Amino acid sequence: ANSVAYDSGREDATSSCLEGTRVSILTEIMSWFKSMENGTLPVYWLVGLAGIGKSMIVKMVAKQAEENGMLGASFFFSQSDAPLCDLNLVFPTLAFQLAQSDNEFTNIIREAIQQDVMLGHKKPLAQFEGLILKPLGQL
Repeated sequence: ANSVAYDSGREDATSSCLEGTRVSILTEIMSWFKSMENGTLPVYWLVGLAGIGKSMIVKMVAKQAEENGMLGASFFFSQSDAPLCDLNLVFPTLAFQLAQSDNEFTNIIREAIQQDVMLGHKKPLAQFEGLILKPLGQL
């Protein structure tokens, strides 16, 4: 899917928080992100009321992760763009993005798709297993 990355050019994709805002939460999330190898929980649950800036915070985390060479892929949903609300596009898009940055992953994905050409059109769980979970397990 086009325009799903944190830094896409779509109209509703504001690029960053105002300078000096959200510093505490950004620092907390990046500390968690960087310590994942030390056995921290693999999911950071960011909750809050609609419109308070959760998406902006996560986009800033993605930007910082990319600047630190730690971002493999990103997918941001958008209520204003029908394709970006489609769960069926998430895992094929993430697999495509991951393949762009790693030749070995590209070859593994190519093999998976050659074995099952309909893999990208299956239910999301099958897509996750065939395009993300099993390929990453082979690295």
